[in-house]
Amino acid sequence: WPATTSDTEHKAARQVPAPLKFSIPHAVVSFGPAGKLVRVTPHLSAPESVSQLQIHSMEVILSETQEQQEMRNFPGPLTREDLHKVDAIEFAHQKAEACMRDIKLHDKSSAALLWNLLILLCRQNGQMAGSDIAELLVQDFRSNGNGGSDAPTLIDFNEPASTVAPPTGGGDLLTGDLSSFRSE
Repeated sequence: WPATTSDTEHKAARQVPAPLKFSIPHAVVSFGPAGKLVRVTPHLSAPESVSQLQIHSMEVILSETQEQQEMRNFPGPLTREDLHKVDAIEFAHQKAEACMRDIKLHDKSSAALLWNLLILLCRQNGQMAGSDIAELLVQDFRSNGNGGSDAPTLIDFNEPASTVAPPTGGGDLLTGDLSSFRSE
């Protein structure tokens, strides 16, 4: 038999509530332009309460630290008319080299790889293909001594085949069957 339903019942049936990404309200932080840090803190006492918005200056937060000096030296953003790509690339190249020399840095090659990625993005005006990233990773792999031009990467079929004798007294390595090998 035909069931009669109203439009509101259809809408209610279609609107399944999505699970919450976070179970409780939490602060959201984002970097803004001109060295600003924006923080939005929700008011936890009532859902209709107004959240608190705070804007902080990174220069004040870092106040005369090494990181603040590095922020001052950074030649960005790349949208400035007086900044040339060569300056940004040279800066990133110096930072990549500094990462490799830093004895306190835990993962030197990964830190340098990020700077090399920035160099690649600058050279190609932000356009990159998967093959570009693959080449960058292969360069990093080779520079770490994990692989090189001397390392064999293919099977040489001209080498004589080595024969491997089956195990004595053990089971079949593929099936685990003990009867397929006879111990003599």
